[in-house]
Amino acid sequence: MFLGFETRTFPEGTHTVADAAAAVGVAPGQIVKSLVVRTERGRGVLVAVSGTNRLDLGKVAGLVGEPVQMAPARWVREHTGFAIGGVPPAGHREQLETLVDEDLLRYD
Repeated sequence: MFLGFETRTFPEGTHTVADAAAAVGVAPGQIVKSLVVRTERGRGVLVAVSGTNRLDLGKVAGLVGEPVQMAPARWVREHTGFAIGGVPPAGHREQLETLVDEDLLRYD
């Protein structure tokens, strides 16, 4: 149990949004993709994106006030403690500024 949430594992894997949604019985839009970007100045930002949406780096840059790019795999592991593809939305090694896709607010 973490922050009041049950942790579940799926030995068969959930490599896609569709796989994850089917595994837990929810709509694909309810799946949260936890993506890490790095600003031009080296600051990490976690972006929680609805499973049906694509990350728009231009919009993120506008929100954080400087250019961003997807963070390299090694950087993500060093700063979050997790590998790309397995980054949770919380519990990182370092505190990251976090942006949440408004589309996720449609779900309970």
